[in-house]
Amino acid sequence: MLKNRPLQVIFWTATALVAVVDQLSKRIIVDGQVISREFKLLSGVFFRLAPTGNSGVVWGLFGRWPQTVLIVGILAAALVVYYFYKVSEESRPESLALGMILGGALGNLIDRAAVGYVKDFLMFTLWQYQWPTFNVADSFITIGAAVLLLSFFLGKGSAASKTSPNDGKREKSS
Repeated sequence: MLKNRPLQVIFWTATALVAVVDQLSKRIIVDGQVISREFKLLSGVFFRLAPTGNSGVVWGLFGRWPQTVLIVGILAAALVVYYFYKVSEESRPESLALGMILGGALGNLIDRAAVGYVKDFLMFTLWQYQWPTFNVADSFITIGAAVLLLSFFLGKGSAASKTSPNDGKREKSS
């Protein structure tokens, strides 16, 4: 079990903050019934507040099985916690990333448990391409996954920095 208390504080604080910010944003935008508004960012690039619901996962996949999606979401959240305590060792970026992923997952799980679907409201249009509507939790899950991948590829993540069985020492050649 992880004994590094500062990393636990980072992990659980990030988890709580992301879940709270996600739920607050949904309460303000979706539950507050904000009128859909479009903001032009650049020529052909638009951002829009467009409250909607999604009983599935990404792009509405598996929307016919909301209970299954809820159960898989709970299992995925449990897997993140397990990974943090069993594998993660000395990486602040990894602890923060896992906290962002778990916080986002919990934000969406709260929606699924309370209303049966995830509340989405952020939409981007890039020229003719319209990105599927998403929310703050989805954003943090994506950012956390990107930070986690970067830490692995840059050799700073716990899985990437594991030493070989001989503790990284070269064997003498005869």
